[in-house]
Amino acid sequence: MPLHTFHRPNSTDKVVTPLSPTEAYQAIADQPDAKKNDFQRSLCRAYPNLSVSQKYWFYKIANDIVNPQTKAISGIKVNSSFAKVKEVFDNAIRNGLKSPKLRLESPQGAKVVLSPAKATSTNPGFIYIKANDLYCGKISPDGIFSPSRDCNDETQTYLMEFAHDPLKAAKEYGRKTGNCCCCGRELTDPVSIANFIGPICAEKFGF
Repeated sequence: MPLHTFHRPNSTDKVVTPLSPTEAYQAIADQPDAKKNDFQRSLCRAYPNLSVSQKYWFYKIANDIVNPQTKAISGIKVNSSFAKVKEVFDNAIRNGLKSPKLRLESPQGAKVVLSPAKATSTNPGFIYIKANDLYCGKISPDGIFSPSRDCNDETQTYLMEFAHDPLKAAKEYGRKTGNCCCCGRELTDPVSIANFIGPICAEKFGF
């Protein structure tokens, strides 16, 4: 049985699977609705015209469904992959920031902002996500991302990439914009410029 390898862009992560494109699609599409999340539905909608990044997630999710024993050794659990993001915000709040934010920019140029819900809101402990000022979903206290119906496939894919490596995305924002992703200020200190993020912010957010 031939094996197919799909690499995650700009990463050493990869998925090796015997599944054909049709088998992978059926594995995801045939799941009961109760087990299928919005990101998986977005991959099915994009199939067969998947981007390189989407292909990695498409085959990884399908492979994990067909071979659940591989989940523990092959990478990310999709339903809990935003736990790292939640940890970053928990660090910031624990270190004294009352209203921490993270600013990001997707490869398509979407301006993404993450911020915690207010304690008096209907979702205390959650993290809200906006892209170009449009509400795109929320992250629960246990790290589960629930995209809104307005969160397009490209933004969902980018958010999955960000959730896997928040620091990488944070530095990429600093490299592209010249500003710190945490406080939004221009990076002027040589150390900040070299690291693409302010050292004080990096310490507070636990980067």
